[in-house]
Amino acid sequence: MLQCYVPNRSFDYMDIAANIAGGASGMILFVYLNYKRSILV
Repeated sequence: MLQCYVPNRSFDYMDIAANIAGGASGMILFVYLNYKRSILV
């Protein structure tokens, strides 16, 4: 589920770290944009 682009490879720590970092940055950006929009409205 997390690594759809390389289904054949097993997880290693770099993949897990990259997935967590990507998910966290995406969530932070999403929250930031919603917060900013709620201030404007």
